[in-house]
Amino acid sequence: MNPENITHATDLKTGRAVVGVRLSNAPDQTAWVYREDFERVTAKHTGSWSLTHLNRPKSPVRIIDGHTSVYVGRLITEAPGGTAIVYHDEDRLNLRSDNLGLTRGCGGRDRKRSLAPLFVSTRTRGGRRA
Repeated sequence: MNPENITHATDLKTGRAVVGVRLSNAPDQTAWVYREDFERVTAKHTGSWSLTHLNRPKSPVRIIDGHTSVYVGRLITEAPGGTAIVYHDEDRLNLRSDNLGLTRGCGGRDRKRSLAPLFVSTRTRGGRRA
C-alpha cells in the first residue's frame, strides 16, 4: 500500500489512534479504522482499498489483493459465514470496530447456497421431485 494514501490521527471521542486510508477508486474518500485493526488487517491483506461500487451510496470498502476481494468490515469483526455487517452510524467509511456489528444474514456465503432451502421444489416429474 502506498504510504501517501495513509493518514495517522487520533479519534477525538475515544483518544484512540486511527488510520485513514484513501480509497483507490475514489481518492476523494477516506475509510477510517483503529490503528490496531489496520495493522492486523494489513498484515494479511496488502492490496488496495476501494469501494465495491462507486455508484451506490452505501457501498462497502474492500481490499483487492491479487485476484481476491475481501470486505474490510468482515475482516475487522472476524465475521463468520451467515452473518452480515451492521454499520451503526450507517457510514460505510467508518470502519472503527465500535461502529461495526453483526446480524444474521448471508454475508460471507454464496447467496444461492444460503437461500436454497427456501426454494425446494414440490413439483414432480415422472414420480421424482424437480
